[in-house]
Amino acid sequence: MLTKMIKFVVPMAALTGVAFAAPLAASAAPVAPAPLQVTLSGSGGGTAVFDAHGNPVLTPGSASGTSAQLAVNFRAVGHLAPKAPPSFTADNYAAGSPRWVIELANGSFIDGYPLQLGSAAKADFTGAQWEVGNSGTYVTYQQALTGANDPLGNVRVTDAFIVADADQAAGTHDTLTAVQYGGLTVGGGTVTVSPVAAQAAMVGVPFSLHVNTVTTSTDKDLTYTAAGLPAGLTISPAGVISGTPSAGAHGGTVTVTAKDTYGNAGSASFALSVSPFKVALSGGRAINVNNNRAEVVWTAKPAAPGGYKVVINGPNFAYRTNIVHVTQAYYSGLAAGHTYTVYVTPLGTDGQPIGSTGHVTFITTRL
Repeated sequence: MLTKMIKFVVPMAALTGVAFAAPLAASAAPVAPAPLQVTLSGSGGGTAVFDAHGNPVLTPGSASGTSAQLAVNFRAVGHLAPKAPPSFTADNYAAGSPRWVIELANGSFIDGYPLQLGSAAKADFTGAQWEVGNSGTYVTYQQALTGANDPLGNVRVTDAFIVADADQAAGTHDTLTAVQYGGLTVGGGTVTVSPVAAQAAMVGVPFSLHVNTVTTSTDKDLTYTAAGLPAGLTISPAGVISGTPSAGAHGGTVTVTAKDTYGNAGSASFALSVSPFKVALSGGRAINVNNNRAEVVWTAKPAAPGGYKVVINGPNFAYRTNIVHVTQAYYSGLAAGHTYTVYVTPLGTDGQPIGSTGHVTFITTRL
């Protein structure tokens, strides 16, 4: 008896188009003076961080040669020594630490000490507080430049930094405030989240979007939050929205906010639609059918990202289920002369159906 083939039945709706809304502009950030751009670093166990109030905190290590520092970010291009004395306030001080170190292109350097000190300080400079090359003689800033062969301030600066070193007691924390260099101070600035065009996502399909941010703040380590994200999506510390929309996820307006240590923040809102992922199954048929084996194939557009749940029902195969990642299923051990039905359901990456189930029915050859 010849094998009888029955057509592949797939009740599917057509894919629907996605309407893209116009991008919403980023919220305007207040204009603020550009802050002093700095880099924090430590060596030999020393550490440098911003505290919760945006103040640099330098902690030198305990061994000789260890340090923590705040460096002015002018090294790459060089610049003339500032006309006004650089300054800062420290809540701790001991044996020349912390201090400004300004290195000049002519090979000289000058050191400067805190303008004022907190109650825990062991010394207090109330007059001249600069010296040339660790000379031990304290002079004014201009006198120090003269002693460093730069009386007119025309020599380029190669490095400018505040350093705390192991001359202090181990574990001493120096909290710096009012750090000023060249008329700029640490802190302040603006944070602006760049406008984001409308986005579209599908249930069960991975989604990724990097949100760009521009900041003039000293603190470049921004904190990101996002309101209105569909279920399954999150935002990373680097400002990347990613994940896989889960079943039942809804679109809407997403607002991304970036904030620095000082509380400066910027936001941008954009439309993010979420649609069901529908796979159309077609072309289902059984091939290579004989008394105990059969191969079923089908066509899927687009391919299902999570594979296909394939269920066969018939003698010796009562709703046996497999997950396959190709558009075919192979069976052996079928009973001869019996009817079998294979059901195919496309799946998303979360294992949930993302399209209607189709089926193929065939009869094996009688012996």
